[in-house]
Amino acid sequence: MPRIHDVTVPLTPGMLAYPGDPPFQLEPVQRLGEAPYNLSRMVLTTHAGTHVDAPAHFLAGGATVDQLPLEILLGKARVVELLARERVERADLEALDLRDDLRVLLKTRMSGQMLKAGYQEDHVYLSEDAAHYLAQAGIKLVGFDYLSID
Repeated sequence: MPRIHDVTVPLTPGMLAYPGDPPFQLEPVQRLGEAPYNLSRMVLTTHAGTHVDAPAHFLAGGATVDQLPLEILLGKARVVELLARERVERADLEALDLRDDLRVLLKTRMSGQMLKAGYQEDHVYLSEDAAHYLAQAGIKLVGFDYLSID
């Protein structure tokens, strides 16, 4: 049986939020003892914590999250470590020979920074040319270890 790795950042009050986004909120509505069940209200944006940006996030008429095939989101992924960089460039990815991969998770110097307070303006990002390369290489899912891949 294959191993499953959960890379989800927990949703917690006070967690890191993208600048200008409302913060995550978790409010108890019902509690055991007062009611026969626990119930909470959550307020969050689609950018809270670990999330999926569907094509519709950037492309008019692009697929929304509910239209993405689940098999794209689940399965074998290649983790690529690209540390000590300001941005991920096309040449960085070309050197990795990603042709046989469907899903790629980019581990950068930002790994673990989602658990710290304060948005880091100097975060690692993916260059536009690198994004085009990933699409041309047939990569269907790109995971990134910070709030924005830019």
